[in-house]
Amino acid sequence: MLLFDWRRLKNVRFLEKKVIKYENVFKNTEEVIKEIAKGNFELNKDIGSDLLLGSLAELSEKMSTYQAQEKERKWISEGLVYFVDILRKDQSNKDELYEDILSSLVKYMKANQGGLFLLKDMEEQPVLEMVACYAYERKKFLNKTVRIGEGLLGQCFLEKETTVFTDVPPFYTNITSGLGQATPGCLLLVPLKFNNEVLGVIEIASFHVFQKFEIDFVEKIAESVASVIFNIQNTEQSRRLLIDSEQREQMLKEQEEELRQNMEELVTTQEEMKRKQKELDQKGGMLKLIIDNIPFPVFVKDNIGRYTLVNKAEAALFNMSEEDIVGKDDSYFVNNREEWEVIQRSDLKTLDSDFPVELPQQSFTTSVGVTHIFKTTKIPFVNSLTGDKNILGVSVDLTAVINLENKLRDKSHVIK
Repeated sequence: MLLFDWRRLKNVRFLEKKVIKYENVFKNTEEVIKEIAKGNFELNKDIGSDLLLGSLAELSEKMSTYQAQEKERKWISEGLVYFVDILRKDQSNKDELYEDILSSLVKYMKANQGGLFLLKDMEEQPVLEMVACYAYERKKFLNKTVRIGEGLLGQCFLEKETTVFTDVPPFYTNITSGLGQATPGCLLLVPLKFNNEVLGVIEIASFHVFQKFEIDFVEKIAESVASVIFNIQNTEQSRRLLIDSEQREQMLKEQEEELRQNMEELVTTQEEMKRKQKELDQKGGMLKLIIDNIPFPVFVKDNIGRYTLVNKAEAALFNMSEEDIVGKDDSYFVNNREEWEVIQRSDLKTLDSDFPVELPQQSFTTSVGVTHIFKTTKIPFVNSLTGDKNILGVSVDLTAVINLENKLRDKSHVIK
């Protein structure tokens, strides 16, 4: 009779449980390794607390984190390359370029809406002007300018820092979709900075909240976009300065040409005036010679009664030199008021007439008290140099004749 060893049976059963346990561990381990081999680093079932499985779980978690980070890095790298090609496009049409940059950025971010605002200098104060938009509702698009410091955009520009809103203010903007209009779940505002100078702001709105790596990506893109905008603005300014310089140069050339023509005309005019003056001097010298040889007073007055020419006989009558007479009127030489008034009235009458005015007997008392009686004829004429009416006067001294007539008259009375 055999005796049954219960102790040995207990050990066998213990070993059997261990074998089953390790079979399960190996089976789970095999499944984890297969999933890791497939690239699936997320384990959805409890793999136990076994040391080997725990290590595999830790490895899987690290690999999962690495895979997520690598996916983010790849997304960022591909995005940067993608936008390098966009930013290298022809910059001659800046409006199309701005629209392309913004629409591409909104789509790459899988966002719903976006706007590109650039600083614009106004006469009163600078503003942010919308130069490109993507999927904005009409009301939003109509408000194309924002003052510095006004609203979320103005504050972002002023503070020069990226701003993320997950609690977007009501009525700030609405995203239109197939489900109607709704307030975005996240609003991202990124300043466009170049050399610490803010050129504008990018605004992106989305239903989903942006991750940190997405925000970092937009900030990098914003730096590149700011550089492109700076180059465009510099090019435009240089073009404006060049155009302005060319216009000024053309204006200077025209002014120089006009000045040259004026100088030529002036030289020609001066030469003509010299020639005419020479002729006048010659004619004037001849005329002066002629009138100086006339034995009775001859004079010329201007339109206000000043002497412009006198012959020697007239100068002798005033007992003055010709130079002392020319440029003065009769008030300087006539002491008798009644005689001066007669001269003045006859001068005015002559200037108002087109015909000679004759004074049959004009009295004139010299500075030494000698009275002469003249027959004076005053002839109006137009001075060809000034265009004014002047007076040519000729006086015949009747004093001796009248005195002789008076003596003869006195004698005839005595005889009778």
